[in-house]
Amino acid sequence: MADGEVDDYMSDTFLASDTTPGLMPKIYLEKHKRKEKSMSRHVNPRKPLKVQEVEKREERLKVALDESNKGFKMLSKMGFKSGMGLGKKGQGISEPIPLQIKQGRKGLGKEIDEDDRKKRYMEAQVIKFKRRKIDEEKIKGEFKTRMRDKHNERQSQSDLYKSQKACHHLDSLKKLEAKYIWFWPIVKIKDVNEAEEIEEEEEEEEDEFDVYTKVEMLTSYLRTLHLYCIWCGATYNDEGDMESNCPGDTFDAHE
Repeated sequence: MADGEVDDYMSDTFLASDTTPGLMPKIYLEKHKRKEKSMSRHVNPRKPLKVQEVEKREERLKVALDESNKGFKMLSKMGFKSGMGLGKKGQGISEPIPLQIKQGRKGLGKEIDEDDRKKRYMEAQVIKFKRRKIDEEKIKGEFKTRMRDKHNERQSQSDLYKSQKACHHLDSLKKLEAKYIWFWPIVKIKDVNEAEEIEEEEEEEEDEFDVYTKVEMLTSYLRTLHLYCIWCGATYNDEGDMESNCPGDTFDAHE
């Protein structure tokens, strides 16, 4: 084309050229396509290293031991042949112990399967339930003990009051003085000074014994001196009559 001439884009010369307006020249496009096709034929994606190790290990494990193996040589000298079982009579295993490769970064004992984990979880729950049951029974037992102690204390207070009234009445009939101040019920005293002296004396004597000891001492006094049982509510003729007709010298014996 001469200098100064305008290109005719519709001419046969331009259309036959390998240049496409705004695109890569055809020659380069064809080279690029051939390169991609060649790469697609030769590309061999590489497998992960762990997968390759597993495949190689399984491949080697499938190969039976032969005389090139030192251990097999030693067994052969003792009469062992391929396929035989170990032991004097060939009763042992005939195949090598399976190889178990530890995977992951967990320590020994951490690789627990799901069933074992669930089993341990259930065992832990059972232990926890049993401990809670024991604690509940212990609390229940302590509560029953407290309630029984309160009931026994109330019963002893009632028995003490009955014994004091009976002792005061029976001692008065025989014109006897109270052996202990608390053997008789508290009475109203008009003299303030005398009342204060009696209260002080009562406090000193009450500190010596608890309610259970007082009931035991007072009922024993009534049975011995007056032949009277507060639970029977009766006075007996003699000791023989009391032994025959009275169930015993405690509240429980009369239930």
